[in-house]
Amino acid sequence: MLTLVLFLEFPIGDKNVTHFLAFIIANKQTKEIVISFRGSDFEDLGSQLSSSNKGILVSEGFFTTWQLFQSSNFTRELASLIKKYPSFTVSSTGHSLEGALGLYQALDVKQNHPQNTKVCFYGFNIPRGGNDLFANYVDKELDCINHVVSGGDLVSRVPPCPIWVQPKGEV
Repeated sequence: MLTLVLFLEFPIGDKNVTHFLAFIIANKQTKEIVISFRGSDFEDLGSQLSSSNKGILVSEGFFTTWQLFQSSNFTRELASLIKKYPSFTVSSTGHSLEGALGLYQALDVKQNHPQNTKVCFYGFNIPRGGNDLFANYVDKELDCINHVVSGGDLVSRVPPCPIWVQPKGEV
């Protein structure tokens, strides 16, 4: 049985972000909480680098957008659901530019919820979200990573190498 927990669609940010769509579903049959981010209408999130104290670099545009999203009631609802179903796997997914947001969300769940929470990420034509240290961090932290790349899709090839890389799991 599927339970739609939260559905969000709202304008955020500046003129480059027209609207944003995400939802959370609890699937009691598969014991899974699914966080899904729809493909975007973003014109350009930019490829500026933003650094952390560990030398990890991520896209400032993606990260800033994800932080705006986190200021909604989404985070509170997700935390409540993880507490309600502590044995469920949390799967985050996203397409295109919102795939980067799904990846950041998966990392947030892994870092801020009980250690035994299994977290998976499934992306479709996601952009490169950070440098090699970021990709290695993602590979180490998440329990499973799978992302499908269509050979002709440009989004999965930006920002360009060598600074920007994908985590493991590409199909």
